Amino acid sequence: MVEDFTGDPTPLAGTVARISPFLDEITRSTDAEVRINITDARLRPGMFLPVDILYGESQQATLVPTSALFTDPNTGSEGIFVIESEAFDPDTVAQSPDALSEPFPVTFRNVSIIARGAQEVAIADLSPSDWVVTLGQDLLASTGRPLARGRPVRWQHVMELQGLNREDLLNAVL
Repeated sequence: MVEDFTGDPTPLAGTVARISPFLDEITRSTDAEVRINITDARLRPGMFLPVDILYGESQQATLVPTSALFTDPNTGSEGIFVIESEAFDPDTVAQSPDALSEPFPVTFRNVSIIARGAQEVAIADLSPSDWVVTLGQDLLASTGRPLARGRPVRWQHVMELQGLNREDLLNAVL
């Protein structure tokens, strides 16, 4: 957007020709050369101005640990198991650190994955208030009407579990 002498902003379209590889650590800004095809004298070579660069749409997503993903061996579909009960109260369960909730029904949901990270996945169409099963999905998939006990855990705890290898897990169980 460029403001003319009357103060009215006029949008101008252009393309980024070059961008500096150096980012200011404090302001998170950088310098770039933008090519704009205009014939009037509002802009002259060498002028500086702040710009907004639009590079695509952003999608809303909820992050879940990669351990929450389950691939159904029968269909090959990838999804998550979610506790499907309004009666699940994580605050009640959280009062006792080793307690689990009563069994609640869970359902398998196919998911749209927006982005994958090393230890987390961004999923569309999942509410941040949904309770996602992160361990034991293979046991849930083998039953006709799956039930799961829930317990809220810290994100860091799940990330630590994901970092363990099979031998570490086996030693922890034994």
